[in-house]
Amino acid sequence: MGPSAAGGRLMVVLLVGVDGCVTAREATLRERLLACLLADALDRDLAGGVSPDASGPLALRARKLARSSTRRALARSLERVLADTAARGPRRPTSTVPVRRDRVIRAWDEIQELIRGLLAPGPVSVRGLAQVHILLTDGKGPSTTGTPPTTWACWSGAHWTSSTRSPRCDPVLVGH
Repeated sequence: MGPSAAGGRLMVVLLVGVDGCVTAREATLRERLLACLLADALDRDLAGGVSPDASGPLALRARKLARSSTRRALARSLERVLADTAARGPRRPTSTVPVRRDRVIRAWDEIQELIRGLLAPGPVSVRGLAQVHILLTDGKGPSTTGTPPTTWACWSGAHWTSSTRSPRCDPVLVGH
């Protein structure tokens, strides 16, 4: 069996079975496709606490979220939210989710702390990363004008859970 990832790198997943045994194996083409096609659903599972080692697609999605390039992209998105909130005058048209300025202002310090955590070296919480990605993309977080934040109780106003505010607090850690 040859290398399965672009550039000739082997994509290996580690899975924990019901018996607690860890299995390492090459990710299948099906798992790699599912990880891409079902990214939003996998993010919801990871954000809800499903272990990344529960399935191949979850493990692959968790690996992608934990990459330093993904972490930097999430931090840049949060920085744009802060910049858009701080900007005066009429809103610029963007393709992003509309921002609730009042909620972002109340959570300003927590968002800055989150940005620092995303940019810091070392292992990170996959659960927290998935929560941040959802916060920025689904329009249901406290910073957006979509569904009220009660959809995600941990994001009510500036009172985020520690795993959301600091992607380092969750016990499910992935190195990068």
